[in-house]
Amino acid sequence: MIDVKLGCVDPENRVAEFAAAGADAISFHPEATKQPAAVAQKIRDAGVAPGIVLNPGTAVASVAPLLDIVDLAVVMLVSPGYGGPKYTELAVEKVKALRALRPDLHISVDGGVNAKIAPELLRAGANVLVAGGAIFKADDKKAVVAELIGNAPHKFQNIPGGLDAHSGPAGAASPFEDDACPDA
Repeated sequence: MIDVKLGCVDPENRVAEFAAAGADAISFHPEATKQPAAVAQKIRDAGVAPGIVLNPGTAVASVAPLLDIVDLAVVMLVSPGYGGPKYTELAVEKVKALRALRPDLHISVDGGVNAKIAPELLRAGANVLVAGGAIFKADDKKAVVAELIGNAPHKFQNIPGGLDAHSGPAGAASPFEDDACPDA
């Protein structure tokens, strides 16, 4: 699955090129456009799953009207482009709030995910964890990946066999059908 996060102003101007390049999902920051609902619809019209990105400073209430027209939400642990503190507690609360508002929503957490905080994020209702630095900076990448997968409530059956039958939120079928994101 190719999941693209557009970290740009006026994301509506980039949808066509990423859809043409083969993106399965395109997420955008609602603050980056004047008409977030129109951007979500443009993504869907391009045959791609639309998503929204919530920065640490983005309140769930501010995106609640969009939740019925997107397929995924990406909760950021850090402000994009900046290192520094991880807003883990805030992210956990956002995941819980998103899951309560839309139980079938595909919820991803990105920006500093590691094996230490993964279980808490998964218990809160996240079903995809993006763990770049935790893996790529580790001396033993295989061990880190194994630990992250071990934290997942539903695991890979066979690599490279794909995912088990419970790859979506809370064990439900994925909203992305056959091309579900890995859960860890």
